[in-house]
Amino acid sequence: MFLFSVIIFHFLSANAESKVDPYSASFKDPYYMEICGSSQYREAKGNTGGPMGHAVLYLQGACLDETQSLPRLKFCSHNGTGISVNPLFSNARWVGVEGRDFFFKGELAAKGVIDEDAMKRVQGLAVSKHIYRGITINPNYGTLTEGLTPEEYIASKSAGTDYALSFARSFYCSRIPLKENMVMKVISALNEMNQSVADGSYQWDLLKDNCAHVVYNAAASVGLWSEKKVNKTFSWQQYYYVAIPVNSVLKGVEIMNDRQLWDPISLFADEDFRKPLLDFGYLPVRPRAYLTFYPIHQYANLIFDTQARFDVFDYPFLNINNSQFEKILKNPRYWSEEENRVYFQQIYAALYYELRPWPQEESSLKDWLVIPDFRIFLDTLKSEVDTILKTL
Repeated sequence: MFLFSVIIFHFLSANAESKVDPYSASFKDPYYMEICGSSQYREAKGNTGGPMGHAVLYLQGACLDETQSLPRLKFCSHNGTGISVNPLFSNARWVGVEGRDFFFKGELAAKGVIDEDAMKRVQGLAVSKHIYRGITINPNYGTLTEGLTPEEYIASKSAGTDYALSFARSFYCSRIPLKENMVMKVISALNEMNQSVADGSYQWDLLKDNCAHVVYNAAASVGLWSEKKVNKTFSWQQYYYVAIPVNSVLKGVEIMNDRQLWDPISLFADEDFRKPLLDFGYLPVRPRAYLTFYPIHQYANLIFDTQARFDVFDYPFLNINNSQFEKILKNPRYWSEEENRVYFQQIYAALYYELRPWPQEESSLKDWLVIPDFRIFLDTLKSEVDTILKTL
């Protein structure tokens, strides 16, 4: 744990708000996921959560499958569901919370007061929505209070973590547009994550199986990056697969915006680029993959510390990830709709020119054209660039 502690650097959220309204319904992409990392949970009276914050996922195109006794998702074209992991669970890794407003805001008005009455109200709403139906309590992390049902007990401990997130935390999110077939795959992956522990075997672990692993691996299921393994036998192995909430956000923003689009051979050799394109017809560098920001509820917040910090996992003394995040916060193309549109219009137009019809058999590509997947790759790449350019 000492090694882990020395490679954490801190940064504050000053001047960090995205210019994209995360609650806006005007986004052109009907389906997307938001990979989110939070500030630290801190109650005004002193109780605190882990320094790395919390990771959640919001999946537009999914809703809860009410026919199932434990949390499972199904495809719903006009709905969205938040996904949150909680150490209190023993027979599920995650629960789903339908609707952006309750998931992030707890259905609280902008000038609403967060006091004990507000906490009781939002906890009651969580129980009435049956967020924790069928969930059993992990005795290593909680003991059922006399007079409460398991649903009531978990709800009383989880505002600001599983729902009403902005009561207690600010969040940065990487909003990644998806295709319908990708939403279906993410749903399947998340359902399998819960099914694998339905026997009550789930044990949350800071290094081996935490909230960020679930969020990160949901994105890995559609080939955006490689999976982070959980529950490796030796601690030194798990360091390689450590998952940190804000780092997952940073990676989502980087891979969707910063990969160079100029050499088809290099792109084909990059598995994290090739797989989404061949498996889902999806170009994994695309516009409207914004950094968004959900601020903590500042107005009359009597329960939580509204100045809590964010933590990012970094290399000792190098401060690479921290510097990269600061660069993103200063560059409008990552979080301004207009700046993002202009940037991708330029790089897509350049790529479209490179992919124009020409005698490929006489070019440097000739040795690659004998590979059937490479021809399919080129054709799919051209089609995706043409389709997306028309939306800019």
